[in-house]
Amino acid sequence: MKKALITTIPFGQEDETPLKMLKENDIKYLVNPLGRKFSHAELIDYLDGVSYLIAGTDKIDREVLESANDLKMISRVGIGLDSVDLLTARDREIIVSYTPDGPSKAVAEFTMNSILSTLRNSVLTSQILKKGIWKKEMGRSISESVIGIFGAGRIGSELIHILSYFKPRKILVFDPYVDEAKFEKLEVEFVSKNELLESSDLVTVHLPMNDSTKDFIAEKEMKAMKPNSIIINTSRGGIVNEDDLFSALKIGHLSSAAIDVFEEEPYSGNLLDLDNCITTPHMAPMSKASRISMEIDAVEEVIRFANGESLINQVPEFEYQSRVK
Repeated sequence: MKKALITTIPFGQEDETPLKMLKENDIKYLVNPLGRKFSHAELIDYLDGVSYLIAGTDKIDREVLESANDLKMISRVGIGLDSVDLLTARDREIIVSYTPDGPSKAVAEFTMNSILSTLRNSVLTSQILKKGIWKKEMGRSISESVIGIFGAGRIGSELIHILSYFKPRKILVFDPYVDEAKFEKLEVEFVSKNELLESSDLVTVHLPMNDSTKDFIAEKEMKAMKPNSIIINTSRGGIVNEDDLFSALKIGHLSSAAIDVFEEEPYSGNLLDLDNCITTPHMAPMSKASRISMEIDAVEEVIRFANGESLINQVPEFEYQSRVK
């Protein structure tokens, strides 16, 4: 009987269907027994004898892959691939799949919530009120705001459609790889990185994490942003430099931020000390429907692979090519 290790948590909590699917297909499984992310050494130990890894954001690097002698497939519950050494996986003939469609709507909706919360200062005033201070903060409406979006892929494009109903003053987009014709019926303006930073009242990030996007928004970019503007990041930690963001928020150049993803998770850094920074524990994809969809999609890929069938969401070639230096 083949064995699967499920490291992502929670799993099968809202719906036991993916676990039943594994059992029905004679795949023995172990759901993360630690209740937290595996350490590097723990992941190596637990992968002994495992054929299929159903993974979250665990760091699956060269050392992990080279020690996993029985591993045949990695099925990511989610869309991000920055945690997986794809080139080493390919060298070792380990197939990698992901669930690119499952989290898109949930992350876009969560981002929309962050946009409203930061523009209207609702979280900040809630914190103040709990300290016994009745103070009304003046906010900004979406209709008077220029919203800048870095990345118009699955999540970014979903957000654009949601935002269009709120009719911002402008929606600016930077994405040199997207087909702009897809958005011709929407009021979207494609601009350069610098123009987006300089013109936006609120900037939201929806980019993959790779060598070209590490510190994509750091001190230089934050200084280029309008005074009292806002940053939201629900994509990947490390794209927005956390130390530089802390400084920009501390001195008041940026009015606020909403950060759901961090370079090191769980996060315990100094952004937690700021009232004007909303910090959440990488929960943007965590709607019930989205989570169930991703878990089932990930397990279906494992079952297809185990049965010698073609995969639906095998990681495409361009993801591997982007790792070649």
